[in-house]
Formats: sequence, C-alpha cells, structure tokens
Amino acid sequence: MTLYSVLNMPPGSSFDALHEAYTHLAWTLHPDRGGDKTKFQALTAAWVVLKDEQKRALYDAQLMFDGGNCDRCLGRGLVFRYKKRKEMLCEHCKGTGRTK
Repeated sequence: MTLYSVLNMPPGSSFDALHEAYTHLAWTLHPDRGGDKTKFQALTAAWVVLKDEQKRALYDAQLMFDGGNCDRCLGRGLVFRYKKRKEMLCEHCKGTGRTK
C-alpha cells in the first residue's frame, strides 16, 4: 500500500488536494470519534511524509524507482471508478501496486 493510497489519492496530487483528503479522513477515522486507531495512525504516518516537500520528493522518487507490476492499476495502487467518479484502491493489489 502506498502512502497516497492511504489517503485514497493518486500520486502527484496537489498539496491542497492531499490536505483536504487528510482532513476529511482524520475527522472520520479519529479514535475519539469512534474511528479505527490503527487506520488513523497509518493516515497520520502517511501525512507526515506527504505534507513535507522534501520527504514527499524522496518518497515519489522511491515509488518511481520501485514501480509496480499490477496490470489493473498500472502499479499506482488506485483505479478510477467511473460510476463513483473518483479513484479508489485497486482491489486486485490492495493498493500496493504489486501483485507479487
């Protein structure tokens, strides 16, 4: 699972789009609001990397280097769902971008 897929966003998303997704998910997943503590911790860890310009650049470079081999999402971990008109986690690779 990529850090972007934790936020249900595609790689290369703008800072504002990532921040909006993080804020919405943090509100939903926060344990004080009845959310899942483990998912909230994963969300927070992803946000720590993606909000920092230098950390995000290093992470993006690592993603490009590693690449993914899932043929359904082309290694991105996300697929566009036309009926819902948004990108969602790839069910085939579970958001990792890898099938093996």
